[in-house]
Amino acid sequence: MTLKFYFDEDAAEQALVQALRSRGIEVIVPHEVGLLGADDLQQLLWCADHAYVLISHNISDFCRHHREFLTRGENHAGLVLVRQQSLSIGERLRRLVKLSASRSSAELRNRVEFLSAWGA
Repeated sequence: MTLKFYFDEDAAEQALVQALRSRGIEVIVPHEVGLLGADDLQQLLWCADHAYVLISHNISDFCRHHREFLTRGENHAGLVLVRQQSLSIGERLRRLVKLSASRSSAELRNRVEFLSAWGA
């Protein structure tokens, strides 16, 4: 199964979302699914229920949620974490397209990927 991306509020940039969609990658943002203003855990639970990989700049909180999920034996669809202001929109686009082409949803299940590792 191909990857579907959910950008949290901090990571959802219109230009990036549109560029990914124009390449045939399914992308959802919080206001499209009624999660505008939802906390991190609510968003991660929604993504787990709907098989969306969550993309965020909130590295520390989502690493903690990831550990807690695994400790409780719960599953999530995967996390892609991006250090804020570390990559241009074009570079994030290239790396997310590469990730999408290289990994299946099964391969990202219960995993954390750092977008910085998906360079050239």
